[in-house]
Amino acid sequence: MPGGGAPGLRCCDSIFQLSIVHYQLSIVTKYSIGIDLGTTNSVVAYCALDAEHPTLTLLPIPQLTAPSTVEARTQLPSYLYVATDAERAAGQFDLPDAAAREFAVGEA
Repeated sequence: MPGGGAPGLRCCDSIFQLSIVHYQLSIVTKYSIGIDLGTTNSVVAYCALDAEHPTLTLLPIPQLTAPSTVEARTQLPSYLYVATDAERAAGQFDLPDAAAREFAVGEA
């Protein structure tokens, strides 16, 4: 390197200066998202920001609604149910991707 110095440095009036390259990251926001963590129920809502007349939409959340039944609902109860030994043994909280569960979050 002319004038000595390390890579990334240049000699200018006998003073080494670090050459820094700045990159600009452009992120386009497409949705506004709101989360209500209530004491009884929780809700997630969203709306598209590029719509001429933005409409608020509730996000369907898959949850346990009956023994071994999962359905999407727009409200998620804000509680956790811990199964009894009999319920666990009967497989009432088993889900397609999780067998032998001991708890449930969902609609009562």
